[in-house]
Amino acid sequence: MLPRQYPDPAQKASTANTAAPVGACAQLGGTTAHSTLSVVPCDSERSNVKIIQQVRHPRECVRDADQSYYHNGPDGQWTACLDYAWQTSRCLAISPGKIINVACGDPAIPNKEKPVRVFRNVNHTHDCAQGGFAHPVRLYTICTETQP
Repeated sequence: MLPRQYPDPAQKASTANTAAPVGACAQLGGTTAHSTLSVVPCDSERSNVKIIQQVRHPRECVRDADQSYYHNGPDGQWTACLDYAWQTSRCLAISPGKIINVACGDPAIPNKEKPVRVFRNVNHTHDCAQGGFAHPVRLYTICTETQP
């Protein structure tokens, strides 16, 4: 676990019995207008996001969250703030409205990102050879390499 990954670590306990428990991995699917969020095991090939915070409205998510999922249904209104669920042995293909967890060698999916390094206490990607995903509020960066 990364220090400061969870903006409010106490939420790991307080949200444990909810539809989007902080600390869980999930599959964010559907379309931008009609998205779905399903909790799945973190080592699952379906896992593409990690729930880092639960708030009422998307604007309340920590500013450097990678994504958010808004729910307004019979069981209430809430937002799951999300980071990409990086796995050392898998890649993520990230495009607007879609995140696919895929084998890094899969030739059918171009431009996959493989996580190669984590920098703590930095707010940029300058030290990443090929770029990455900075989290300037929580002060860590995931360096990635694009796979063909």
